[in-house]
Amino acid sequence: MMEIIVKNYTVIIKTIIICIIFNILFISCEVEDKEFYKGEYIIVNGCDEAIDCYAVGKNISAPSVEIHDYIPANSIFSLRKVNITDKAVIKDIFESIEIYQNSQKSVKNPIDQDIWLKELSGNQLTYTLVVDASFFR
Repeated sequence: MMEIIVKNYTVIIKTIIICIIFNILFISCEVEDKEFYKGEYIIVNGCDEAIDCYAVGKNISAPSVEIHDYIPANSIFSLRKVNITDKAVIKDIFESIEIYQNSQKSVKNPIDQDIWLKELSGNQLTYTLVVDASFFR
């Protein structure tokens, strides 16, 4: 009787181990098909005065990238170029973005994905933030 119980436990344990190994192999073989685009983040200064942009870009295998630039009135600035998927959001690319005009910080949060315009053209994915007077009211 004891032999039958031991054999049943052995069979159950072997079955569990085989299931675990199969699941591990199956999961590791499942590759998510991601398409990467040449991504660019652009800031358009639609104000009548210059603005200052401070950003910290994330890097997966390197230190963060600090970006600071003065953007003249009515001009365009390429904030960052990086390969991205169409699922990437601003928080994946930047730790922070702050915009100032005459030492006044923007009332809108540039990390808010909803205020960026998204445009996909071929292999180019562009996000554009148009900064206007409403950012400083």
